[in-house]
Amino acid sequence: MALAWFVKGRLIKKEAVRPGDVFSVWNQYIKRIGHVGIVEQMVPSGKFVVTIEGNTNGRGSRDGGGVCRLTRPIKQIYIFARWYK
Repeated sequence: MALAWFVKGRLIKKEAVRPGDVFSVWNQYIKRIGHVGIVEQMVPSGKFVVTIEGNTNGRGSRDGGGVCRLTRPIKQIYIFARWYK
């Protein structure tokens, strides 16, 4: 179901990311999007993004048990989408 968040017309480039955008992380083991979350903010360096994620833990697992604020390297993000105007 995670793939439904990332459809043509909603995808955005990493350079255009804003708070409220949705992001995904690719999982090599299952060979598909394995985790999604919401962007809270871009770190000024542009190399990291602060996220709010459910079903995770402090290490960013996709099998966690809570909602966490995480700082992820941009290179870890597979794709971004925007669902607001």
